[in-house]
Amino acid sequence: MVTLRNVMSKYQMLWRMLFTVVLLICIPILLVNWITLRNIYKETETQNRKFQLDSIARFASYFASQQNEMYEIIYDMRSDTVMLPDSIDSHPYNVIETIEKVNYYNKSLPISENIFVYYRDLDCIVGKMSKSRRIFFANKFASNYLELDEKLTELFDGDFSGIEYISISSPRNSNSGGVLVCIQTTIKKYHDAVVLFHINGNSLTETFFGHTDEKNSEIFIFKGEELLVSNANYIPGITESDEFKSFLNEKETVNRDIEFEGNEYCFSKIYDDSNGLTFVIAAPMEVITESVGGIADVITNMMLLSLVIIIMLAAATIYINYKPIRAAVKKITPEDNDIKGAGEISTIMNALDDAITQKEVMSMTITEQEIMVKDLIVQRLLSGKNVAERDRAVLGISEEQNSFFVITIFTQIGSISFEDIEEQLIVSLTEGYPCKVFVTQAFFEGQLVFVFAADNSAAEEQIQEKIAVEVLSFIQDNTQDQNVKLGVGSVERKIEDIRSSYLSSVIAADQGEHGEVSFYEQAVQNFNTFENYPSEKVLIFMQYIKQGELSFALRALDEIFEHISKYIASWMSERFVYYDVVNMFVKTVSKLGCPVSNTELGKMMSFSDVNELKKTMMEMTVKTCGNVQQEKQLTDQQMLEVITEYVNENYLNKDISLNMAADHFGMSIYTFSSLFKRIVGIGFREYVVKKRLEHAKELILKTDMTVKDIASLVGFGDVSYFIRVFKNNYNETPTQLKARGKKD
Repeated sequence: MVTLRNVMSKYQMLWRMLFTVVLLICIPILLVNWITLRNIYKETETQNRKFQLDSIARFASYFASQQNEMYEIIYDMRSDTVMLPDSIDSHPYNVIETIEKVNYYNKSLPISENIFVYYRDLDCIVGKMSKSRRIFFANKFASNYLELDEKLTELFDGDFSGIEYISISSPRNSNSGGVLVCIQTTIKKYHDAVVLFHINGNSLTETFFGHTDEKNSEIFIFKGEELLVSNANYIPGITESDEFKSFLNEKETVNRDIEFEGNEYCFSKIYDDSNGLTFVIAAPMEVITESVGGIADVITNMMLLSLVIIIMLAAATIYINYKPIRAAVKKITPEDNDIKGAGEISTIMNALDDAITQKEVMSMTITEQEIMVKDLIVQRLLSGKNVAERDRAVLGISEEQNSFFVITIFTQIGSISFEDIEEQLIVSLTEGYPCKVFVTQAFFEGQLVFVFAADNSAAEEQIQEKIAVEVLSFIQDNTQDQNVKLGVGSVERKIEDIRSSYLSSVIAADQGEHGEVSFYEQAVQNFNTFENYPSEKVLIFMQYIKQGELSFALRALDEIFEHISKYIASWMSERFVYYDVVNMFVKTVSKLGCPVSNTELGKMMSFSDVNELKKTMMEMTVKTCGNVQQEKQLTDQQMLEVITEYVNENYLNKDISLNMAADHFGMSIYTFSSLFKRIVGIGFREYVVKKRLEHAKELILKTDMTVKDIASLVGFGDVSYFIRVFKNNYNETPTQLKARGKKD
């Protein structure tokens, strides 16, 4: 009778060999898999922490870019006649028009829940829905939030410059509220106003994450220790804990694990010196390690499968042949397992390489934004706008550099690369002279502007002339344009007066000779030596007409007539000055393509009443400035065709960027970005993504290419990001679109 005991006794040697073989093979496999899993766990956790830190860095950059959008909106408001207090108070219809304009501005900023404009002149507030007196606004809006009434009263009654942040929270729901970003400004230079952007934590994070499901990501923005805003996933009480406050105040610490109410969280933070804000992101510790769990499952299953296969091979081999153990060892070699393990490691390393690539791309984006911020600050100084002290610090001007002057050049800007100017000319100037140099484009075609911050020695006329000659020589050599006109503006002792130096440099260039350096003082002296002649006012008036700035031109004309009536004593002298001003006015207008009719000329040359002369000149000014603006619009249409043609030819290039396009057209990043948005209607990157998605949609419907190949072809380096952007725009994934296309 065959029993189990008899079999075990008969094949005792075979069972021993089987047990020995299994142990010799399984123990090393178990050890290798355990070491691999442990290393992968540590590496993945480290990379997840780095990714979280990169995420908050991207968020900080995104928030800074949104603040730049706020400044651009305010810049548009400053010159918008619809936003004038006089216009709002004159008729009820104008109030509706202003409200609609505020609503339009609000829609152009996705993160903003509402925009309010407080007019100090009228003591009223205009929002996207209504206009109300300040006291009614406080009762209606501020009553919904804790202590907001006192904060708004302090803001409106106080005096501040730059930007302020006010945290608001609801007594009914601690997750609602948000932050008010308050920016002091002036409308048309004469009307003080405060623009308040109401930003909700949910809208801020949703626009940043692209409407993805980020349930476990919690973002905070702090001003010092004050929490300004967070998303709806806010962990109650965490910001009041001593350990969190310690982490927040330690500038050098960027990551920390904090245990709170029995749960452990991983925090990462980044401090933005430009606005004094600290950005913090938090996630439960299980989120940091959750991807490791999936890898562990894969390796565990692979290990169990290997063990089963080894045991089966060993048993079959020994059963067939008692002795050839060597053959059995060959059949149960762990080559397949090593390959699979190597494949897992390779996959993880590839993912890490992709993460490093994304970080490099983000670094390039942040660099572009830093250049745009500096360019924006310089442009604001040139236009005479207020710039906060901390914004000036971004320019890196030292205390010794307390003299400022501007050099303006009239040339064909598109024929010279901004990259060449920055890498060659500016480097040469900063090495040769004790000064800091910024280059930008002015607000009108054909003007290249250099702003110099120097110590007193570099601001002397002799040094100024050497700098101007070097700049002129560089421009002529690189553009082959011998008709370049260069003007050197007045030296100013305050950075706020750079606008004056800019205007004087434009006048000097306009009055100077081609291919020569012209100083403002010489231009004014050579203009007219008549006693009390308003040379500077007349030159500025003519410059405003050439630039099509109607409101400034009319104001300058008023100043000319007021000056003549106040300082020109005799009737004959007064008559002579008026004739001379009319003569210059007629020449300027004629050069701009607006010939003066005989009737208009007769009215101005044979005037009997000064008011009649002024009225005729005002009418001519209005007509001329209108023609100049119309020509600018035609130029915009031509630029639209050229720019869109360039982007349409290059949007499939993965390396295309705002910096690359701006340099192609010989513009600064800020100038090109503003121009593109103004004439196209959307931002540069948004337009590129739109073109890529349209092309991708066509390929999905008409070809059999895989989604990964299509993403790579249209310029997306990451297929996951491509799918997410595609779904956000078309409300379906590429796979769903392809399936629906086949059914149709």
